[in-house]
Amino acid sequence: MKRRVMLLLVVILAIAGAYSAYRYVNDSYLPRKQLEEDIAKAQELNTSVRPAALDEDGSNDNNLSAAQYLNGDTAAWITIPDTTIDYPVVQGDDNSYYLTHTMDGEYNQHGTPFLDNRCNGDFTGFTSIIYGHHFYNDDSVVFGTLYYFKDAAYLEAHPTARLVLPSELYDVRLFAYMNVRSDSPVYSAEFETDKQKEEYLDHIFENAAYTVMDRSELDAHSRLVLLSTCTGEFYEARGVLVGVIKEKSDSQ
Repeated sequence: MKRRVMLLLVVILAIAGAYSAYRYVNDSYLPRKQLEEDIAKAQELNTSVRPAALDEDGSNDNNLSAAQYLNGDTAAWITIPDTTIDYPVVQGDDNSYYLTHTMDGEYNQHGTPFLDNRCNGDFTGFTSIIYGHHFYNDDSVVFGTLYYFKDAAYLEAHPTARLVLPSELYDVRLFAYMNVRSDSPVYSAEFETDKQKEEYLDHIFENAAYTVMDRSELDAHSRLVLLSTCTGEFYEARGVLVGVIKEKSDSQ
């Protein structure tokens, strides 16, 4: 009798072990492996169309020709020197497609950073909002390192982003980091009056985790660039890095 009981326990444990292994492979190992492969494919693809203007420190007739040849939705390229943020920026018909598609139109969990479809595609609007993923198992890809800017010292060490447009290359002065919900007013993209724009700026300075420039340096004619990603700090939490395009006259 005892022998039968022991045999039964061995069988039960063997079945439980096999089931646990099956669940691990299907629920953890394979999805993680697929994500790693997706990230590698996307990174290789993006590197192949990186604008030469970023290395030449100048602008060409079309800085984004390679990227736009691959994908006509390409609007810009954004990079923050000495960080892992160095990506094409596309703009689709909606704000969901590029969450799961790369520059070549293939399904890929890595996605592609994209400009809010309500914003001006040439970055001439008051706000230009760019979204990118944050993968918690690897924060070195897409916009995962935005979270580092929560520390003001990190921004002080990386104060400038570079924005490549088809025929222009701009510096973007980074000046604020915000912890917000996904329904925050900071995601506003349509303004009817200068007063609304000024109130928007007030909102940033009143609600940012910190700012590193004076409110008086910005006005309704400024061109803001916002980089946004999820952070998991609370329900619908988002981290938003805010910068302002330095106009050519300001750089001289």
